[in-house]
Amino acid sequence: MTGLRTVLLLLAVVCLSQATHFRGGTFRWRPSRTRGQIEISWRVSWRRSYAPRNDFWCEYPGQHLGGEGDILCVECRRRIYRQLDFNCTDFSDHNIEDWSTGVGSFLYTPDREVFTIRYEEESTSYWIYLQNYGDANYWNMISTIDLRPRPDTRLPNSSPYTTVIPIIRVQQGCSSKIRIPVSDPDYDTVRCRWTNEQRRECPPNQFDHSVCGSLTEESTLDSDECEIYFPATAEPGWYAVSMMIEDFATPTSTKALSTIPLQFLIKVFPLDEPCRQPEIFEPPGTCFYLKPNKPWSIDVKARSGRRGVGIVEIGTASPAGMTKSPVKRVSRSRNDYAITLRWIPRETGIHFVCLYARDTYGVTSDQRCLRLIVAASPASRIAPQPPKIVPRKSYPSPLQHVVPENNEWVISFDKPIKRPNEPTYIEIINPTKPVPPIFRIDAASESVTFNETSLSFKTPGMLLKDNALHMISVDPGIARVRNPDPCAARTDTQQSGWMFRTNSSLIPREPVVECHDSHMTVYIHRSILADVSSRRLHLHDPICRGRDLNETHVILQTGYNECGTVIRAKSDNIAMYRNTIRDRPRSEKGASKITRDVRHLEIKVICEMESEGLTHGHFLPKMAKKTYVAKSEGRSNFTFQMFDAPDYSRRVSLNEYPAQVAMRQRMYFSAKARDPSKRILIETCKATPTSVPGSRANQLFEFVKDGCLVDSTMKTEYSPSISEQRFSMESFSFMFHGLHGEVFLSCRVLICDPTERFSRCSQGCSSDVRGKRAASDISAEMVLPLEL
Repeated sequence: MTGLRTVLLLLAVVCLSQATHFRGGTFRWRPSRTRGQIEISWRVSWRRSYAPRNDFWCEYPGQHLGGEGDILCVECRRRIYRQLDFNCTDFSDHNIEDWSTGVGSFLYTPDREVFTIRYEEESTSYWIYLQNYGDANYWNMISTIDLRPRPDTRLPNSSPYTTVIPIIRVQQGCSSKIRIPVSDPDYDTVRCRWTNEQRRECPPNQFDHSVCGSLTEESTLDSDECEIYFPATAEPGWYAVSMMIEDFATPTSTKALSTIPLQFLIKVFPLDEPCRQPEIFEPPGTCFYLKPNKPWSIDVKARSGRRGVGIVEIGTASPAGMTKSPVKRVSRSRNDYAITLRWIPRETGIHFVCLYARDTYGVTSDQRCLRLIVAASPASRIAPQPPKIVPRKSYPSPLQHVVPENNEWVISFDKPIKRPNEPTYIEIINPTKPVPPIFRIDAASESVTFNETSLSFKTPGMLLKDNALHMISVDPGIARVRNPDPCAARTDTQQSGWMFRTNSSLIPREPVVECHDSHMTVYIHRSILADVSSRRLHLHDPICRGRDLNETHVILQTGYNECGTVIRAKSDNIAMYRNTIRDRPRSEKGASKITRDVRHLEIKVICEMESEGLTHGHFLPKMAKKTYVAKSEGRSNFTFQMFDAPDYSRRVSLNEYPAQVAMRQRMYFSAKARDPSKRILIETCKATPTSVPGSRANQLFEFVKDGCLVDSTMKTEYSPSISEQRFSMESFSFMFHGLHGEVFLSCRVLICDPTERFSRCSQGCSSDVRGKRAASDISAEMVLPLEL
């Protein structure tokens, strides 16, 4: 029929009142079994106790409620559906949230090729007052529908769909990740994004604002995983989430087949306690296969995140017809509670039931969603195939010759990939002696870069024997398919490996420098050393000497505050760390303190780091027979900054160091992880008196030790998030060192996963820290100079 040849629907939900009872919703659509008809379905959520009308007061699942508004055909100016009524599926009787949610649908026969459908509320309906969009609280939901035959299947498309809890609670000061469950009947690639005003997806402006776009400035949305990161810096109050879900024919497609809306609320509540959450620990799986018209039931168990705290609610957003039992404590358990879900599925396909647990303090677990796959047989599902490694497109490829000092590696795949969720390793091994590996790296770590159809990483040194066979060994699961089917038997790669050969004739002769968070490493090929031994090479501080790495290279290493490393500000956020490698000449006979020999070589080493940490110093390079410059760049994973006032409104820029301070002047400092989802702990801080803080002559004053404040003038300042620690202290000087009154402050921090219960960061001040670090803890160091 003409109506199925080209149908572009714009399903809009527009509301214009101050009733503050809208709690979010979503739409989906699909061709019906009757030719020429479209089935449009929805889930809407409202304030349960909204007055003066009682249309949203749900008392039991399956209760039919009247809803609000009319659906209009814009072009033909007539109603096509009266009131968006719904059958209640779930409700919360909690007096703070007070919501009910339900589902409904209707069949519509298009009478024209291109038209717009608008859902319009006559009596008006608003969001509750929102923190993230000013005084704006109009809401608007858009769904684009295209029923033209798809070029790949030559059948009409069906939209993706989703379910979510209407209100997700987040404790103030605690970051949160919200995973949105999505599915697509055609097994298309599904992506999520924020609503976009340019695409006419937003409601009208109010007071120069619109409930549209990013949740907050610091919030992020992983489009492939449909996962929202909500920061710990959010103020208490209500936040509206307005996003779109789209399906694409392939993982690389950029044109969406259809678009559906999803809107819900986040409630940030204050609680003067450390971050904690209840946990839903049963059932252990995510996917469940059900048969049509067969009764199904399952027990859901939850545990509070604190001893002695009970679970008062295990809430759901469930498919029509599902029931749940009241919450009861599990026998012989103090903290475990359970409900039972019961359902008789009538319709085949994938259905979601989303769960959360709430304790007596109002703290809730993360939303957890189960996929209920209703089919006559699990074999009737066709899941996407996992990505395959393509060795011939990788570097090195099978039996390719590379230099022994090669430090760049690429593994290619046959389709777009995602990073694994769990530790999975790539190893470079000697085939004749595979244990231990020469090099090993976790693909789940940030040290591995994931691109569209490849991953890459660097090795931290010249590790390979010359003119020898080596092997790249790749663990199973090294990469996941983008938009994986969570219920597929396998969505990640299988184990793989191939051989390559090193060839010294390809070796570049220039020195190589690697710049790390707190130190630099220099590799020097022996061909440029002539007869100079590794022990005759040294940095500014002659004590810091070279050593043999292997038969082809010599290595020197130094911390940025050691071995006379000089550090200058290149710009306001780039610090330049400089040192020089020279060979030690022979002393003059009868005069051990002088020489008349020309040095064999000089290597100027430069690391430019994006950072706010800086030390200060000066050196004069001397002439040598051979001069090299080894330069590299990097970025620290935290910032260590000084501020000039207790309100932390202005930091001291790199160009102002060494900072000028008066004796006993209070100084304000901040250490902050670049990843706002991490927890930080200042483990140690020390002060040194000279411009060469790594030399033996230095004295040391430790004012933070094992996370504890040692100096009596130190104060812990208010920090707005777990990813930052602030402190202040009075300035001081050293009694017998430092001709220019300079003091160098050096702090070592730990960066931890806040979900790790036993991480070092969670322990705070503790002298008993041996063996207490979690595997995910990261340490880093940075330096600031002062001048009194």
